[in-house]
Amino acid sequence: MKQGDSSVREYNTTFLAGGLPQYHDQETLVKMYRNGLREDIRSVIGSTEFSTIDDIMHASLGVEEGESKMKQGDSSVREYNTSFLAGGYDAFESCTPNTEEEGSEEASDSEGDLKDY
Repeated sequence: MKQGDSSVREYNTTFLAGGLPQYHDQETLVKMYRNGLREDIRSVIGSTEFSTIDDIMHASLGVEEGESKMKQGDSSVREYNTSFLAGGYDAFESCTPNTEEEGSEEASDSEGDLKDY
């Protein structure tokens, strides 16, 4: 199955509708999905390892949305996508919880930064 000219969202729907998740493990699904992606998206994802089909689908959506924004003039998006994925980070891991104690100097600085934003 190949993405072709369809959007990532359309490719995701078609990929899942084919019933493949019922017959293959996550590792195989990730490989199949990656091989079917358009080259421009696959090249940004690179060799990033994804443990589930959901992870790679979400990452692909993020890449496509970033490329769309880039076409509108926001070049920082592709740089972010490329450096983020190259670092081997799971694009959909939860953020690290805030461990700063309320009232601490670090927390105060963060609160001030948010107000400035």
